Amino acid sequence: MIISYDMETTGLSRENDDILQLSIVDKQGNELFNQMFNPTKKTEWPEAAAVNGITPEKVRNLPAFSAYQAEIQRIFDEASLLVGYNQRSFDDEFLVANGISIDSSKSVDVMFKFSEFYGETNTHPEGFNKTPYKWKKLGQAADFFGYDWGDGHAHDSLADAKATMFVYRNLTEVADYLNG
Repeated sequence: MIISYDMETTGLSRENDDILQLSIVDKQGNELFNQMFNPTKKTEWPEAAAVNGITPEKVRNLPAFSAYQAEIQRIFDEASLLVGYNQRSFDDEFLVANGISIDSSKSVDVMFKFSEFYGETNTHPEGFNKTPYKWKKLGQAADFFGYDWGDGHAHDSLADAKATMFVYRNLTEVADYLNG
């Protein structure tokens, strides 16, 4: 089973911030898991809420991430391939910090694959991105392949997980065509 996953958080620090939402879809974009969580480290996150729309009121009465840890681990263990967008340096670090074991040998970061495919030269390789290609946002990659966001929007983890899988499927179709 190939899965795509995405999350929304209270901030950027895996030590000081919480996972607010985790969504996992299969290769066809069908929802396998989609849950919001009550954070345990923070009571407010105004900057993140402005981006992801998840406010303290929306999650106040929900279980913490730990209540779903076994179910989430089972899905990751059963997957043959883990597909994400910038997940290696963000999502995976949050998941590991929250007790989820990630087999990096099964992991594909679509951001790197799409950036290489798109081919725009990184003109500042001395910065955080030391790759030869300029990184592209998920919205840019999905739009490039004609993704229909429907009712979803970027920075909702379910919409982003589905868009990531769409980009992954399109990249593999291009690769199959070129290698075929």
